[in-house]
Amino acid sequence: MFRPHIFISRGDAILALVKCVLLGTGIFLTTHLFPSRIDDFWLNRAWFSLFAFTGIWLAAAVSMMYLAFLPRNLAKAAWTIVLALATIAGDAYFSIAHDPLTPGMIEAMLDAPLPGAEFYAFYRPFFLSSVLATTITVAGIYLPPYFKSLAFRWGPAIPAAPLLMLIIVTALFAGHGGSEFRGMPIQYQSLAAIGVYAASQRNHPPKADVTLRRIGPPAAQNIVVIIDESISGDFIDLNVQRGTTPFLRGMSKDIANFGLATSFSSCILYSNAVIRLGVNPKRLAAGQSTIFRNPSVWKYARQAGYETNHIDFQELVREYRFIAGAEEFDLIDRHFDPPGQGQAYLWDQSAIQLLVEILDNPEPQFVIFNKVGAHFPYQSAHPPDETPFMPAMQAGEPINDRGRLINSYKNAIRWSVDRFFEALLAQIKLEETLVIYTSDHGQNLMDDGTHLTHCRARLAHLNE
Repeated sequence: MFRPHIFISRGDAILALVKCVLLGTGIFLTTHLFPSRIDDFWLNRAWFSLFAFTGIWLAAAVSMMYLAFLPRNLAKAAWTIVLALATIAGDAYFSIAHDPLTPGMIEAMLDAPLPGAEFYAFYRPFFLSSVLATTITVAGIYLPPYFKSLAFRWGPAIPAAPLLMLIIVTALFAGHGGSEFRGMPIQYQSLAAIGVYAASQRNHPPKADVTLRRIGPPAAQNIVVIIDESISGDFIDLNVQRGTTPFLRGMSKDIANFGLATSFSSCILYSNAVIRLGVNPKRLAAGQSTIFRNPSVWKYARQAGYETNHIDFQELVREYRFIAGAEEFDLIDRHFDPPGQGQAYLWDQSAIQLLVEILDNPEPQFVIFNKVGAHFPYQSAHPPDETPFMPAMQAGEPINDRGRLINSYKNAIRWSVDRFFEALLAQIKLEETLVIYTSDHGQNLMDDGTHLTHCRARLAHLNE
């Protein structure tokens, strides 16, 4: 006579149902773009992709359900913590960017200066909604009941199976920029992106030599390249009159304005690399002709007889970040780090004296200055009393009102661009120095209804 080995009381059955509802709700709240992915596969008759996608998706859901009913142990606790962190990170990013977290975005964010408390305040509603969804998911995983009969030696490794599948698929189709993540449960989607990023080789191949030779003396005694942060060209009065840069507008006859330009990327990581390494769009990633092998601008400057200087107020090169390797770093004669004290919105102004001292040298000087600029949250990018555009956002206020957001951005532009140049140009000799000014990328000020100001792998707004 058959006797079942698992006996479930009525109370445990009710609790098990509650667990399933909680976990299912958590997965539902944090799984994005699932219908559109299925629709894409169906319309394109991509039957194998549909089969693989559905299989991995079900494997992820079943693995989480299996984990939920395992007895409490160290492995279960570890998996729960990992999945919780992945849920918060992936869901918050998607809620802000309307796009999944990808290995490229992880690299861009990790290489950027670490965000502070004001960053989280700026996006507070999105983090709070992700915390709520994560709490529901964790409750579904960790609340009783548990079934000892499900536990076996390799059971805790089961949740790793769909993760491994996703990592393999991502590695095989890395050229898609992470689009294969779309529609997957956010827990595994985020973990797979982190796994691919961690396994990727971030090496710096040897740079080519400079083949050009200088003929005659330098055309300019000094060259200063100023790379600003998050400055959108249509907020400069030389291009579109908004009242943000009246000083520069008054000097328009003395400025060679090249107008609005398209950034290589809306992420500081890639745009700064292109500015330093250069790129021919027709040869981008064509065989061995990749940007990573181009001679850096420092190598050109040295070949031309200039001493090289980097005022690095975003610490982009010293830590070998931003696609910068030791070879590039060693070509810089003098490094200047951020002051590290006082308000960050005062750092750019403090660099003016540094520039004056550098340009006083008798030898030709080449300088790249990476400014602090107007990175969000914009209300912290200028002094509290420098607010000609009102009403504006207040300190700690989350992003929710486009009118106030734009005014805050205009205040940041007025201070970090116009006030900076007003002080700088009063102290340097322009007859001896060529000043080239640009920005890394523009900004999306809720122009398309989304809240991510910049740095999206796909769907980047024109203003970015």
